[in-house]
Amino acid sequence: MRTNYLKALAAVIVLLAVGVQSTPVVQRVSAKANPWNFHATLKPSIWYSFNLGPSDSGAVYVTDITPLRRSVDGAHVQSVVHPVYDGSEWNDVLEVRLPEPFPKLQVLITVYALTGLEARMDWTDSLQPGVWQGYPVGASADATGPYLADIDPLQASEAGATFERIYIHPEAPWENRFWDILRVQTAPWLPNNLDARMRVYLAPNLPMVSDMHITLHKSDLWAGFIIGPSSLKRGYVVRAIALDPGPEILPSDLNQYMIQPEFDGHTWNDVLRIQAGNQDADWEQVEYEFQVYACDRRSCP
Repeated sequence: MRTNYLKALAAVIVLLAVGVQSTPVVQRVSAKANPWNFHATLKPSIWYSFNLGPSDSGAVYVTDITPLRRSVDGAHVQSVVHPVYDGSEWNDVLEVRLPEPFPKLQVLITVYALTGLEARMDWTDSLQPGVWQGYPVGASADATGPYLADIDPLQASEAGATFERIYIHPEAPWENRFWDILRVQTAPWLPNNLDARMRVYLAPNLPMVSDMHITLHKSDLWAGFIIGPSSLKRGYVVRAIALDPGPEILPSDLNQYMIQPEFDGHTWNDVLRIQAGNQDADWEQVEYEFQVYACDRRSCP
């Protein structure tokens, strides 16, 4: 089901422009079980940071944000997991934000830690500050199931150093063939290059809960599709598969895609949000298959 959600577009554009802002206090989450749960009260316009553990642990994380109260139409919760340097070590940090002007909200946060997955890519490189660097994972047609990225910085940096974007996208950079590409971007204000080990895992055993054929138009700045009610308490992993063949395919058509809880005036739903890329290129529409996989107590014990 498609949802327009134009009310939040301005907030999203601001987020993309300024990046993720750290909060004064980072809370360490005690992992007594896998999955583990904790409650939080979100006040608007604050990034709440939860330290999940060292970035070199080898674990990758799937998270779920379940709102526990009704809200106002258009309310939504943003979240991201990425490495953050605290001045002495790199940690994987979950950051959660309720944008303005929505009222404060109580949520249940569930974190699934996945280990022992099959590595499809293992690459070490020096990352330039603020550069949108890309690394091939494999031909899009050669793998079944979703990918999860694990970034392990290998050297010290400035306190607060982080990664602004980490995505795996289908691209056609050569051979007129789609490849899955890991894209990473460090904060542009870092003083030096950052050496990092980058791994991409395949999780073929996660159950698929949605398989959508979507025509993405250039005018779709922030297209939305309901995956299911937030009350299901499921974390999600999304894989985008480009379907357009032929000599006119673009090198990359997606800027980002994510799933977040949104309130429609009656119910909280988990919504897939897609942002088109290449706004300056000559194209009108492109075809994609979006596969959504679920992580819950049965599939991610």
